[in-house]
Amino acid sequence: MLRDGQEFLTFLPRWDGVTIFIICTYLGAKPSIRAAEQIFHPDFETYHRRFAYPSNDVLHKIGKYTNGLPSQIQIPENHICPGCEQGKKMNKTFPSTKTHVSKPFELVHSDLKSFPVESYHKYKYAIVFLDDFSSNAWTINLRTKAAALPATK
Repeated sequence: MLRDGQEFLTFLPRWDGVTIFIICTYLGAKPSIRAAEQIFHPDFETYHRRFAYPSNDVLHKIGKYTNGLPSQIQIPENHICPGCEQGKKMNKTFPSTKTHVSKPFELVHSDLKSFPVESYHKYKYAIVFLDDFSSNAWTINLRTKAAALPATK
């Protein structure tokens, strides 16, 4: 890569025929003290996000059980994380019903789920059926969304 007409960054293969590359820099500026602090001494917010929003108690003890982290992370008073707050909210309950089914397959609940990555056997979707009377559940893997109708039949 070039900056101001000079080469400053190169990607070299580790060995011939290998797709693992090593990054070599030729020009560089000393990082500012502020940047170095952010890289080597992250704040509470960074730890909280990077470790998938653990509780303050977990973050308080994390330095004791891991290598390379500070022994004590400063936890701010009255910290309210929007993601954690949302996760702790109670969901509204479903309205109660007076109707009850009296035999199997009278009421079947269903849901179609798509996955971001195809499985090894090329399945991208799954459909789930739940019989309200017996509480039996069936899952059918599908390759296309159009296959949901034949699976339902």
